[in-house]
Amino acid sequence: MQELCFSFVSHAQMYEIDNLYGDSIDLKKAEKNEKGEYYGGEKALTLANGTLVNVKETVETFGVLVEYEGNYYVTYPGYLKFSKKNPSGVENTWQDVSERRQHSALGHFWYTLIPYYIILAILLAVGVMLLLLQMVKKFASLESTLLLWIPIGLFAASLLELIGYFTLGDDFIWWCSVDRQGFWPAFITMLPFMLALVIQLGSGVLYKRYQEKKYDVKLSWRSIFIGIAGVPIAIVILVILAICGMKNPVVQDVVSAILILASLAIGFLYALAKNRKVLGNRNGLFFTLFSFVYAAGAVIALIFLAVIIVKLILIVLMWLLAIAGCIFAIAFLSSSDSGSSGGGSSSTTVTYWEDADGNRHTNEADAKAANKRIAERKAGL
Repeated sequence: MQELCFSFVSHAQMYEIDNLYGDSIDLKKAEKNEKGEYYGGEKALTLANGTLVNVKETVETFGVLVEYEGNYYVTYPGYLKFSKKNPSGVENTWQDVSERRQHSALGHFWYTLIPYYIILAILLAVGVMLLLLQMVKKFASLESTLLLWIPIGLFAASLLELIGYFTLGDDFIWWCSVDRQGFWPAFITMLPFMLALVIQLGSGVLYKRYQEKKYDVKLSWRSIFIGIAGVPIAIVILVILAICGMKNPVVQDVVSAILILASLAIGFLYALAKNRKVLGNRNGLFFTLFSFVYAAGAVIALIFLAVIIVKLILIVLMWLLAIAGCIFAIAFLSSSDSGSSGGGSSSTTVTYWEDADGNRHTNEADAKAANKRIAERKAGL
């Protein structure tokens, strides 16, 4: 992908403006450096989503040279989507599969908050059902209903998260980006989704423990988590093999598929065998399938929860440091002003002298003269 991204596109391809975070983009004027290479200059014009442009070639700093109405501009390739109006045989040569998914109809759906609110609503409902479950133990029919719908809810939320992550990749939590959303929108949006992720992580554990206590059995899903944890290990093995000289992309894909599927299959089958022994074939399969999807969603949730917490801590810390700096500056300036005022008062404050009757005088001679008159008056002179 990287090699393609910096290669020259020999023929123009039609793309349409498709800003995933807004309704338009800014194009920069195409300039040439001393080597005759294109780069983006000052902002030239704004184009709305859906506007067709011709892509000519890639330029420095991950930009792309486009032609619009006979003029050349530079923009970011992530703002473009391959147009269906291209002639037959013209292919999208520089966007990989993940980028194409982001610009698909499903990608646009995930770049709204609707699917995230759906996940939030499901997980809040699961949390409420878990609370009800503790209160209806004596009502067998209601308890059975809750024990059915709690895993279904967690399964649905985890499945949606997997679809969202598969569609957007690392951009799955675009909604908590301060650069894109601004501080307060990102901060406010983080809070309910952090709560939802905590509910998701805790609910699965509580549901498993409730089942184990109710049926006096020991259910297994540790092997499933171990199997999922084997995925990054498989990736590390691939990296090592690439370093050792295995660079054939077909071989890499085959080896990665074998390693990842084997890791997941071993964990799943081991858990299924143990759960079927204690729950039976149908319930054991249901719980293992639930556990598999829940575990995958939980791993993704843990990763993004950590990212969100770090972002939140950094944001709050930044504001706390700014507030502390302001307080320190005010205190320092106040102290300086107080010190300056104290020094000024010692030199500018008028000194008074009191006579024997308590009257004030602006100089010592007047005070002494007053005291003399007072003394004479008291002596009857």
